[in-house]
Amino acid sequence: MLASGTLVVVAALHLATAQLLCYFPNGRQSTDVPCNVSAPVSMCCGSSKACLSNGLCLLDDTTSSSGNSYARGTCTDPQWTSDLCPKQCLLNQDSPDNSSAYDFRSSGVQVWECDRQGYGAEAEYCCESDREKTRCCSTSTAVFKLPAATVGNAVGQGRDQHE
Repeated sequence: MLASGTLVVVAALHLATAQLLCYFPNGRQSTDVPCNVSAPVSMCCGSSKACLSNGLCLLDDTTSSSGNSYARGTCTDPQWTSDLCPKQCLLNQDSPDNSSAYDFRSSGVQVWECDRQGYGAEAEYCCESDREKTRCCSTSTAVFKLPAATVGNAVGQGRDQHE
């Protein structure tokens, strides 16, 4: 009986650990950590990064009203079908014309704030590799708006990760 009880505990620990893994959009495992470890699905950010309520990861230790650096996080859902997975920055707008363009699906992605207001206000953003910087801000089809954010758990299409 003890052996079967031990097996149940080991299986439960394995499942709990598996749920804490984060993945890039192509399903490859990342080293990020979940923003909400108690949720069945969560957006993820790097261990030293802050999760923002608008779905971005804050890279710099700055204030909500100054220019910041951001990234698109990863997700605990390996298929990225959950509404809690980031929806921006999944495909590089340069990929159709350039086969060697930075692959947003298999790597981390810098998110650039086009009007540099800080995450405390609604702002326009775009996604680009670190090498390309804010070039994407001049491409209207690459720019998207996100609401003002606070540091804390990310939300997905109106639902808090605690739901």
